[in-house]
Amino acid sequence: MTENENRKVLLDKGIKLVDISKRMSDEFDITEKSAQVMLQHLISNQRWYPVYANWLNKNYGLEIEKPTWLKPVRQRLREQAA
Repeated sequence: MTENENRKVLLDKGIKLVDISKRMSDEFDITEKSAQVMLQHLISNQRWYPVYANWLNKNYGLEIEKPTWLKPVRQRLREQAA
């Protein structure tokens, strides 16, 4: 899913990033501010945190894919050729 699609899913469910960051800070022993920044980076595909991406998928149904710049070269070339 793209950034806009993920944000739309959250908006449709009435969930704010602040609410998710509070829950994330309780479960992962991090501060709310750092959780909020990580969420923003993760959703906008600026950074990749696989543990948090899986957690978001399980708890909120957000499908955050690994950014293309982190995928192996062969896989990127296959995707471009298709």
